[in-house]
Amino acid sequence: MTERETVLPFSTTTSAPNYVFDPSIPQGTAPSRSEPGDPMSSPTRRQRHPRRGVRWDLVGVALTGMGVLLLLFFTYLYVFTPLTHGRDQHRLLQSLVGSPRSVYSLVDHHFPAEGKPIGILTIPAINQREVIVMGTSSADLQQGPGLMTGTVLPGDPGNSVIAGRRATYGAPFGSLDTLVRGDRIQVVDGAGKFTFKVVSIRPLSGGQADAGTVRGPAWLTLVTSNSGLDAGGHLVVVAKATTTADQAGSTPSARYGVTLTGLGGDPAAGILAFLWSVAFIVGLGAAVYAIRRSRQVWLPYLFATPVLLACGLFACESLARCLPATL
Repeated sequence: MTERETVLPFSTTTSAPNYVFDPSIPQGTAPSRSEPGDPMSSPTRRQRHPRRGVRWDLVGVALTGMGVLLLLFFTYLYVFTPLTHGRDQHRLLQSLVGSPRSVYSLVDHHFPAEGKPIGILTIPAINQREVIVMGTSSADLQQGPGLMTGTVLPGDPGNSVIAGRRATYGAPFGSLDTLVRGDRIQVVDGAGKFTFKVVSIRPLSGGQADAGTVRGPAWLTLVTSNSGLDAGGHLVVVAKATTTADQAGSTPSARYGVTLTGLGGDPAAGILAFLWSVAFIVGLGAAVYAIRRSRQVWLPYLFATPVLLACGLFACESLARCLPATL
């Protein structure tokens, strides 16, 4: 071995890789090689499915939208509706004071239009004082207790039926089940002031529309839901008048039956609730897409927040009208 000869610890000869010419690969690009055991060479890892990712994003947005709507609905039902009820009661009271002519027309048995005030109901035992409106639809009872169409005015000979809500919109009849026999109920309208005494309190099962029959000159029947969570039945409080508006026209032996009608929700409001809910979910999806694409994140938030809030509130209001009127 000479001085210029050097022994290398490894072999300098390697076998050249066998490349196969592929016209689809641009010139100057080295083809990728993968070993047989490489996990990246698996067919499941070679290609991702973007449509599957988009599909799951849509499902996530839809579930999130429904969850937000549900939370917003319960917040609206038990937080915002009492505020709405208080505002409507103040407006109705001002209407009674500001237009006495329409109130005193009750003396001639002229019923006001539906949704208009007719008098004031006071229940001292539960510290309740409410303006009574004409009608018992879902929209009417959002304002306050309503006089059922087809029944007489409070104090007139017959049976006057007043329905009210148990848990929502201020819950004017929320404590009706705490009344006992002998408690007083007062009604003041254009025809005068009338006092009633409670004689019975009983629940009615779901589907039972007959609230019973009373005998005598003048009666007052208060109706609400049997429970604040279940509107399947009704709670009925029957009170007898101590004074009547027309003593001469009263017949002690007369019998008056009570049939509870018109206490369901508004079916047409269900369509509006569905449309507003769809608009909310679509708007939420568009907002999420805009936030991901926009470089200025605050801009989509600025435009999407009031739109989503408006759609959500309209959906909650429509859905609340679908509920039974006495809930």
